[in-house]
Amino acid sequence: MVRFKGRIHLKQYLPAKPTKWGFKVFILADSSTHYCLKLKIYTGKEENIDPGESVSARVVHELLADYKDRGHIVFTDSYYTSPDLFMQLREANTGACGTVSENRKQFPEHLKKKHLKLKKGDPPRFSARTDESMLAVTWMDNKRVSLISTVDGNEVIEKRVRAKGHPQGKIVHKPALIANYNCHMSGVDHFDQISGTYPYLHKSSKWYLPLFHFLIETCTVNAYILYKDTTAGNKLSSKRFRQLLSTNLVEAVTLARSASASSVCTPLDRLCDRHFVNRYDNSKHKPRCVVCNAAGKRAQTSFFWQRLYAALCVVPCFETYHTV
Repeated sequence: MVRFKGRIHLKQYLPAKPTKWGFKVFILADSSTHYCLKLKIYTGKEENIDPGESVSARVVHELLADYKDRGHIVFTDSYYTSPDLFMQLREANTGACGTVSENRKQFPEHLKKKHLKLKKGDPPRFSARTDESMLAVTWMDNKRVSLISTVDGNEVIEKRVRAKGHPQGKIVHKPALIANYNCHMSGVDHFDQISGTYPYLHKSSKWYLPLFHFLIETCTVNAYILYKDTTAGNKLSSKRFRQLLSTNLVEAVTLARSASASSVCTPLDRLCDRHFVNRYDNSKHKPRCVVCNAAGKRAQTSFFWQRLYAALCVVPCFETYHTV
C-alpha cells in the first residue's frame, strides 16, 4: 500500500494492512534477490474483461505475462491462490505453490476443517488429483494451514517442537512443500522491508506525489539490489548508497544548469534588464510571491516576471524585486 488519505477514487481501504488508506500495488518480486520485476497499481474495476475471471487471477496473469513458458515457479499467498489459476499456469509451463483458503472452489472436501479435525503434532494430510497434476496439504502448526502446489511431492521432514512432558522437544513431521514455500515466499516482504526503511512521510493533497515517490523508491531499491549482486568485496550500506546516489543526481543537474548560459540571471540583470509583467495562462495556478516568501509572508499571485518566471505581486513586490 502507498499511503494516501486525500480524495481520489483510486484510494483503497484495507483494515488488515499496516497502511490502511492508500493506493493498492501488486508486485512481482524475485524470491532470492527480492528485485521488483514488475508492479501494477490497482485502478478499480476494468472494462472488457472475462466476467468469469477473478481480479486476483487477472493480476497474476498480467504480472507473469513476460515470464510464462520459461519453467519458472511462482509463490503466492491465499489472496491469489486457487486451483483453477494454478492449473492455467501449469499449462503455461509455470509451476505454482501457495497457501489457500479452504473455501476455494475445487479444494478437496475431505481436507476442510468441518471434515478434518487436527491438533498440533498430528501428521499432515495430503490429497492429490488422479493425474497427480496438483497436490493439496493441510497441517496444524501453531495454527491450521493449507497449501496447494503443482511442483511438490508429499515428502515430509522432521521438526523439533516444544511440548509438555518432552524436555528435549517433540519430533513432528512437517510437509516439505511448506518448508519450500517458507524459503521462497519472502520476496515481496523483503522488498517492502527495504523500501520502508526510509519512508516518505510528507503529507500531500496531490495524489500523484506519493505514487511518484513510491516509484522513485522502487527504482532506488532495485538499483541497490543490482549493486550488491554485481559488486564483490566490501559493499556500501543502503544508507551510504542512497547518499552517494542523491549527491550524483544533484551534481548532474547542477552541471546541466551551469552549461546553459542563457538561463543564468545575474543580480545586474535583475536590476537593469527589461522588466515586463505577465500573467499565468492557468488562472488556478497561483504560486507564492518570491518577495513575500523571502519576508516570511504567505502570498499567492497570478503574475510573474517573464525572464525567470519569478512569481511576483504586481504591487509592490514587482518594483521591490527589481530595485532592491
